[in-house]
Amino acid sequence: GLLITMAVTAQIIYGQGRRALALSWGFLWFIIAQSPNTGILIPINGVFAEGWMYLPGIGLFLGIAQTVVLYLDKLKIKWLPATACGLAVLIALSLGIKAHFQNEIWGDGITFYENILANGSDSGRAHVILSLLYAYHGRFDEAIAQEEAAIRHPAPMFLSGVPEMHMDLALMYLHTRPESVENGAITPDEVKRVLPTATRIPEAIAELKKAQELDPSLYWAGQFLNIIYAYQKESEADLYKRWSQINR
Repeated sequence: GLLITMAVTAQIIYGQGRRALALSWGFLWFIIAQSPNTGILIPINGVFAEGWMYLPGIGLFLGIAQTVVLYLDKLKIKWLPATACGLAVLIALSLGIKAHFQNEIWGDGITFYENILANGSDSGRAHVILSLLYAYHGRFDEAIAQEEAAIRHPAPMFLSGVPEMHMDLALMYLHTRPESVENGAITPDEVKRVLPTATRIPEAIAELKKAQELDPSLYWAGQFLNIIYAYQKESEADLYKRWSQINR
């Protein structure tokens, strides 16, 4: 990268506008705009992100386009500029249509992460986030499948988060739903609300115990277990009361 920067800078200084000056400026734009994302000046927590290429790409394509225009002018072929213009319009339209369909995918969190997994990526982070989005929308079977995939993943989102993933799986077994996507926390009142209709309480208890085993300091896992145990005792008490009334 440093050698390219030096070569492009030398072309701009010594080329005196005679050859490929526009392309050199395009490359220089690209390098300068991309430099904050290289990690050379400031360490960054990432290898590559598509969004990093937007601003650098503008300069690069402007340089390439201007270089092509100058080259076509030198050929002195009458029909060539009009043909090149038509071709550029077709390319712009096709890319615009592709961008529209891509925006349809990016416009929704579920379709965004489904697309990531459908295109061959096996990201632990994608499994986790997709499971939470499914749960928020009440798609619990799909949420459970994604959370289980995340737990089995050889490289989950982060190892310290595995106990919470078991707790989240327990809450999905109970069919709890967060108040919003932004605030994904499940409240004790929500757990109490769903318990009367929950059909997978034993699985939820097992996952909460696993969460506690992995992280004994995980406060909410213990709290949710207490809520479930209290509900089960109340249910047993109600059943005994009804049985006593029937057998009087």
